[in-house]
Amino acid sequence: MLAALLVNQPVFLTAGMVARIPDSVLDSGRTLTVHLYKLTQELYTIHEWNQAYATATVLIVVVLCINMLTKLIASKFSKATY
Repeated sequence: MLAALLVNQPVFLTAGMVARIPDSVLDSGRTLTVHLYKLTQELYTIHEWNQAYATATVLIVVVLCINMLTKLIASKFSKATY
């Protein structure tokens, strides 16, 4: 797991490092994984810990929702009956 993070770190950092809120949909921003990585590098106060936990929770929920949605779509198009 640590090796995968270290290999993907340059990709995460170049994917988006803007630390401001985008004004429109087309403005650049920061991905949740990059935001979580940056938060975990600077955990000094309880507020920063809470931000990291909240970001991780949102990231997990988003991934689970995408996973459930793709399984639902795949089951609609599946022709096999089990």
